[in-house]
Amino acid sequence: MEESQKCNLGNIIAYLESTPEDSWCTDVVKTKDGRNCVMGHIFDYGGGDLGGSDFWDFFEACIATTFMIYGVNDGKDSDYQQPTPKQRCIAYLRDIEQGVKPSTQRLMEQQREL
Repeated sequence: MEESQKCNLGNIIAYLESTPEDSWCTDVVKTKDGRNCVMGHIFDYGGGDLGGSDFWDFFEACIATTFMIYGVNDGKDSDYQQPTPKQRCIAYLRDIEQGVKPSTQRLMEQQREL
């Protein structure tokens, strides 16, 4: 996968949409039976062991930190109460993509402007 494809939020959302609902979990990144929270899926999207850690870092720096998205995944964010972690996280990322919610990068830019 080309770097420009990895960094495109639309591509990330499309990847997450392609994951089966039953491959998602809450409370942990990865389970022993192979289910993932959103960040486990982000790790896999980035290439697993070969590039997953680097992509995880990119995702946190530019799109959403684990602090920002874990509560969404686990159903603890009152703005995202869809029935599954997958649906909640995709809704949240769509809101970032559409500018409804700020990305990590936008929050840092706002802080710099103060």
